[in-house]
Amino acid sequence: MTEHLSATTRYREDENAWLITLPKQQDGACYPRPLTLVAIRTISDEYFPEGIENRGPRHLKSRVCELKLFWRGGTLSFPASFNVSLYTNTAELDLTNGYVMLEEELQGRGLGSWCMQQLVSWAKTLPPDTPVKTIRTNPGDEVDAVNHARRDRFWHGMGFRFPPGSRTSLPLTVNELKLPAGSRAKPDVVLLHRACFHLLRTTTGTGWILRRNHVRLRAKVMR
Repeated sequence: MTEHLSATTRYREDENAWLITLPKQQDGACYPRPLTLVAIRTISDEYFPEGIENRGPRHLKSRVCELKLFWRGGTLSFPASFNVSLYTNTAELDLTNGYVMLEEELQGRGLGSWCMQQLVSWAKTLPPDTPVKTIRTNPGDEVDAVNHARRDRFWHGMGFRFPPGSRTSLPLTVNELKLPAGSRAKPDVVLLHRACFHLLRTTTGTGWILRRNHVRLRAKVMR
C-alpha cells in the first residue's frame, strides 16, 4: 500500500508519523527479508531563560527536528538542530548531528534518502541564509567501492561539495540545500493514521465475511 502524497518532500506540520515498508525485492535486488518500520518526527524548541514562558522576553536557543525509526531490529534517531548563539546572535543548522548511519539491513533500500528528505524539507522552513554546519565523511566508507559511490551520491544529492582530496565539506546555506532524489529503490510510505484506518477497515471487512460464511455453514448443517 503506497501513498505518494505521504512521501512528499514539502514540510507539513500535521504530517509527522508514517508507516514504511521495505519490500523484499526492490529495483531488481533481493534482500534477506521485507521490513516494516514506523517513523515519528518531533519538533522541539528550547528558549533562554527557561521556564518564564510569558512573564518576560525569551530568546530561541535551539529548535530540533528529530526523526525516529522503530522496527523489530531496533530504533534509530536522526536529529537536526537549528542553534542560535546567545552571545553573537548568529545561527547555524546542524543537519546530521555529526553522522548519518543506517543498520546494514536498511542500507541501499531508499530509506536514508527518504529520511533526509524529511529533515531537509523541515530545514527549508528556516531562514534561507542560515549556514549549514560542515560535515566530514568517514574514510571507512571508502573501503567498498559500491558503498563509496553510494555515499558520495547521497551527500552530493543534498548539495554538499568537497574540495579535491578533502573529506570536509565546503560552506553551504539552507537555501543551497537540495532534496535528495535517492536511488531507484523506493520505500513504500503511507501516513500512519491512514495505514491504521486501512488495517481496521480490512480487518472489519474480513471479520464480517467470516461471520457471514459461518452463518451460511450453520444453516447448511441444520438442514
